[in-house]
Amino acid sequence: MSSQLRLACILALLSVTLSCGGSDDLGVNNVSPSGSVGGIVVDAATREPMADVKITIVAGGKQYPAEAPAATDATGRFGVQGVPAGDLIVRFEGPATHAKLELSATLQNAAGDFPLANATLSLGPIGMVQTTADTNAFKVRLVQPDGQPASGLKTQLRSGPSWIDFSNTTGTARGNIVVSATSSAIGEVAFKGIPDFALLGGLIGVGGVSDTVRLVVPPQDINNDGRIDFVGTQVDLSVNKLVGSIPTVVVGSATAPALEILATTIPALAGKAGNRAVAAVGGPLFVVFNWPIIKDQTQALLYDELGQPATAPTLNVDGTTMQMSFTNLKPGAEYNLNLRAVAEADGQVIEKIFGAPFFTPPMSGSKPTVTLTRDPNNPRIIRVLFNEPLGIGVAGNLGGGNALLYFDYDIDGSGAKGDSPAEIGASSSNVTLVSDEQDPPGAAGVSGIATRWHFTIPQDNQSNDLPVGTTVNFSFSRMGTPMIRGTGELAEDLTSTIPN
Repeated sequence: MSSQLRLACILALLSVTLSCGGSDDLGVNNVSPSGSVGGIVVDAATREPMADVKITIVAGGKQYPAEAPAATDATGRFGVQGVPAGDLIVRFEGPATHAKLELSATLQNAAGDFPLANATLSLGPIGMVQTTADTNAFKVRLVQPDGQPASGLKTQLRSGPSWIDFSNTTGTARGNIVVSATSSAIGEVAFKGIPDFALLGGLIGVGGVSDTVRLVVPPQDINNDGRIDFVGTQVDLSVNKLVGSIPTVVVGSATAPALEILATTIPALAGKAGNRAVAAVGGPLFVVFNWPIIKDQTQALLYDELGQPATAPTLNVDGTTMQMSFTNLKPGAEYNLNLRAVAEADGQVIEKIFGAPFFTPPMSGSKPTVTLTRDPNNPRIIRVLFNEPLGIGVAGNLGGGNALLYFDYDIDGSGAKGDSPAEIGASSSNVTLVSDEQDPPGAAGVSGIATRWHFTIPQDNQSNDLPVGTTVNFSFSRMGTPMIRGTGELAEDLTSTIPN
């Protein structure tokens, strides 16, 4: 028999075989053979079987089982019959404590050139990952380069694994979990539903399992003006190393012209120390910027030393120069200015917050005076009120001791004065004056110069408070940094007596 004839006979025989009864074994119309998909589901941390996990398979554009999801039994096993062979997606949904997952797989429909009947696909064991409770959300704080909170930023946290493949001995990390959140008014972002890396501790470092997450802040336009405000950033964080703490991530602002002060008659606004008194009580005061100011969008607020609102200044703008006119300012007083300046630069609208304290000059010829009263809640504490702000002029000195106090009293009972600390004539004192300055609202900050202070009455060698009427000397010049007035002048020593 010739080779051509032999081939024709084989093809004819094959045609008869495929057309006679083969369709029941190979699926529908012999086009797509069907088979079964099964496997085992366990908890990723404990490897204990998980019952009642819902299983859904998507193949050929349809869902299997068609009527309802399959479920794992008490041993964690599941099986789904009649699944068309080919590429498919398997979805797992366990209890709310575990991450949902889906994986891609292939149910083989042929072995070489020959179709398969009743193909099988075995998965797993599949380790489902337990996620953190909402009350234990992973938090990150976003700040701008100037330290202000970066609020309203859309962020993503990408973490893995979404499941563990235990088909080998040790387990291998598979998949990722992506959680989205928006930063709050204080720049805080809370990500819920990420893997509980504390429970996965025994697996970390094996098979690609890691507690490292990636924070992604994409570039975005916050104020919807068509320009990018933040250029975006990404950073990798190790969750287990951050237990009990909230990491801070600096989000880079988009490149834009900077608004700066070139000159001003407010010394502290120009960053000057020492004399921070303005030239006159009534002003006006001037600020010169590097870009033209938009008057209608610029705002100035004023607070007194106690943080109470004072009459806001009237603003007049001429290009880059702004004039501030004040009313009802008192001589020899401290005020705190918060200035939100808005300018137009290279076709962009930019803004910046400026803040600084300033002092009005005292009345001509006036000198600092002091008044002492007892604290009604603690008679050992003496409240000190100066008629004008005094201090060392260091911002951030809130609560620090600024002056040494000496008393006209034989504190140690030696029969002489000047041989014990805090006695008049002694070389040192262990009693200090403490500032009660309040941190005012806004960006001005504490000035280190204030009218309100306090000290605690010392006791003699018999543990008795020094008596009413004892002379108190305020030594402003014996500290390493002498006390000054708001004008920058050295404050002269003062004398008073312990009050009733």
